[in-house]
Amino acid sequence: MNLNFFFSTLLAAFLINISANGQALQLKESYVVLGNDTVFVQKYDSPLGANGYCLIHVHENETASLEAGFRMLLKYGGSLVTLRHSPPGSVNRNIQFTIQKTLFEFDPNRIFSKDTAILNKTLSGKSNDVAIRDSALAVVQQLADVILKEIEPFPNWVALHNNKNTPAKWAVSGKEVEFEAESYSIVSYIKKFDEASESSLSASDVYVNPVINNSEFFIVTSPMDFDAIQQKRFTVVLQNDKPIEDGSLSVFAYGKGKRYINSEAKHGKVEEQYGMLELLHQVLTENKF
Repeated sequence: MNLNFFFSTLLAAFLINISANGQALQLKESYVVLGNDTVFVQKYDSPLGANGYCLIHVHENETASLEAGFRMLLKYGGSLVTLRHSPPGSVNRNIQFTIQKTLFEFDPNRIFSKDTAILNKTLSGKSNDVAIRDSALAVVQQLADVILKEIEPFPNWVALHNNKNTPAKWAVSGKEVEFEAESYSIVSYIKKFDEASESSLSASDVYVNPVINNSEFFIVTSPMDFDAIQQKRFTVVLQNDKPIEDGSLSVFAYGKGKRYINSEAKHGKVEEQYGMLELLHQVLTENKF
């Protein structure tokens, strides 16, 4: 069974039940055609009105963060933007599309850049035809523009993400033995064994509460948000003022002067992420700037 699809189905049922209780969300849906495929950009607005920030969910398979986000939307109002692009019966992190029989794939959190060299790094797909490649880049940029059109009116951006939280291990597949590195976590922002990572090079400060799992943390672009979250003793990373340009929304937000906060939690940890968003709502309410 595809567990992510199972959880997304439960989430859909959850929303229907909430709507039946008189808290119907308003849905605005835009779409971008990518070759033979389509990506839908969905913006949900709460009948409770605006609350000063927009919840942003770009990885379709990160269903725990989406459910936690909807719960916040229904409790405190505001808006939430999410993407739908996978075939029926599945939810996928990356977006795939086909142009003239060439299959392309990209991470939707690596498309927020006008630098085609950056976009080329995230866009996989082999084609010797320059025109096909250029067409692929153009529709990816178009998708980024449609997403940004929905979120740019908001001064505060809250990104919703989930991570695997798996240790380094040796994996056996048939006769093949491969080493799988430790997955992304708060540890990614700490220099290890005298070697810096791309994540650590983009961080200026890190606070770690040792009683909180390494999968649960915030990433912020404002020193004031870093201090406020640290005072509440929650693990947090402050992105530095010269982050590596990688097409991510956090780097784009910093360049645009947007107040950006990323909420990271392990896949399936809905209650943990909901608690994080409750804490974050307090921070945003108590510290308006």
